[in-house]
Amino acid sequence: MAALIAGNALYCLLYTFLAGRTESVWQAIWWSVVNLAPWLLAFEAGKRSRRPLLAVLGGSVLSLLLAGEFGAFELARRLPGAALTFALLILVRRHEVRTAGGAVALPLPPERIAWVAAAGNYVELHGGDRPLLLRAPLTAVEATLKPHGFVRIHRSTLVNRRRVARVRTADLILDTGHSLKLGPRFRAELTA
Repeated sequence: MAALIAGNALYCLLYTFLAGRTESVWQAIWWSVVNLAPWLLAFEAGKRSRRPLLAVLGGSVLSLLLAGEFGAFELARRLPGAALTFALLILVRRHEVRTAGGAVALPLPPERIAWVAAAGNYVELHGGDRPLLLRAPLTAVEATLKPHGFVRIHRSTLVNRRRVARVRTADLILDTGHSLKLGPRFRAELTA
């Protein structure tokens, strides 16, 4: 956040210089905080809230209070920030899957994930051109994806049941052509 505020302050200094005005560094930093902090706080609050629009409204009010002026221009100037914050919240929530124990934000929608492999403190989500890494234990991802048709087929592998093309004795073949090892303990759950 500090880098974002510093970058915005530099933008403010450059803009005022090109406009023929001068501002101090502290004025530029204050301008940056006034214009960025409410939206960053609204974004973070909106991610944790069941009502993201309320968080955006709170960010708008905070932005107006920090500006110290209330007028049509000040309100209109903040509408793009409110719209952008709300749009980002919608995008973030689109791939968030809620479970009883909370939510795990997935970089892909569950239906696009073919299989998941444990990789230390991470999991690899396979479903696109290349695997995506997510810092989460396999058990948490399993709890999140189980309602979406995922089953464990090995101590370190989950598979989307809808993507299984063929089950053999020691492995299974996905509709992508990948062959995955099938643990004997997990065969019954897959065929159930």
